[in-house]
Amino acid sequence: METIEPLVFFGQISSNEFEGSPAYLESLKHNFIADQATGLIEARPHPEEQLFFLFAGGDLVGTYRHRDNQSQPIAEKQAGIGWTTPTIPIQLITLSEVAGRVVWLRLESTVAERRQISGPDGWQALLATLHAQQFTGQVHLRSSACDALVLFWEGEPVPTETVSSTPRGFEVGLAALSTHLVGPVQIVLTTFLPEHPSAQYCALRLSAARMTKKMLERYANLAGQRLLQILNDDLNRMISTWHWRMRLNGSELLDRHFFARLEDATHAYTLILQTMRQRIQATIGNMLMDNLLQETQTHLSPTLRTFLKMRNLLAA
Repeated sequence: METIEPLVFFGQISSNEFEGSPAYLESLKHNFIADQATGLIEARPHPEEQLFFLFAGGDLVGTYRHRDNQSQPIAEKQAGIGWTTPTIPIQLITLSEVAGRVVWLRLESTVAERRQISGPDGWQALLATLHAQQFTGQVHLRSSACDALVLFWEGEPVPTETVSSTPRGFEVGLAALSTHLVGPVQIVLTTFLPEHPSAQYCALRLSAARMTKKMLERYANLAGQRLLQILNDDLNRMISTWHWRMRLNGSELLDRHFFARLEDATHAYTLILQTMRQRIQATIGNMLMDNLLQETQTHLSPTLRTFLKMRNLLAA
């Protein structure tokens, strides 16, 4: 029989814990909205059940019920059904934008396998196994000194979609896993479906970053670094008017934004890629632009192209 375990995020990050009523829970949600905060509220109406309310910049991303090792999205108004006590345990955790994104993906993923590894050597062996399997999904690690959510795409870990919690706080990237994974480490492998909003959003982020890098590297070869810098400056000015936590740095799209709605994310990446294409086309001409766009999209993996077609982003 499978062991039923609570879902715990980033155990090294300090959190606020309370006993509260449904009315108190509502007040906490309103505080997230008023403060335009990104974070997670966990409530436990029953010992075997957890409720999660995920916020991005003050917007409610979703409400999830976690039971029997799986999370399911529910309507917010359903969260208070079936409470049998006047107060329940409630926990608050403030998240970085990137941490919020990876938590959303975890909440919408399905547990595929559980295992235990030992320290950095065990982690390196797991990396080799997942590479050989061409694993696409998320790895949830828990240890005494470091918890982490690591995205794998077709066997490769994605540093920009990896968040660890250590006594120093949140860290993005893989470096913390090499220094803080000590002793036994609990591992949960999860997978996601293309129709899940968090998975589509993840694919949009990866695709936009990879298309940008390929397109701008090629543009720099054709037009030179000075024109690339001018394009960077123009696009960064446009991005800043939307207050997105993104910017271009050379050929890299540095993306720390957490969109609460998939439609908003689609609009943002489409606008960035369309504007980039228009500015480049004005410089190098239609024929070279068509070739560049074809090269860029061919560079994407079939899995990413499948996700992009679902959002019509390949037409950008």
